[in-house]
Amino acid sequence: MDYFNYSETFLNKVFKESVGTTIIDYLNRYRVQKALELFRQGEGSIQNVADSCGIGDYKYFNVVFKKYMGISPKEYIKSIK
Repeated sequence: MDYFNYSETFLNKVFKESVGTTIIDYLNRYRVQKALELFRQGEGSIQNVADSCGIGDYKYFNVVFKKYMGISPKEYIKSIK
């Protein structure tokens, strides 16, 4: 960010004004959507899906997934089978 001479705070502010959400929220929503696709395709374990979505920490992935979906990844997988 120093390359462009903008602070992280400024870029976050501009992003939120333009898109209506924070960069982290936007990214996590994208990651959860990608996880949903992978689960529907029957792609591997929860850990593998988490890794594929850019969240290497299994526990953090569970927290993020549950925040946006209202259920855990394990519960989601059960619901689609």
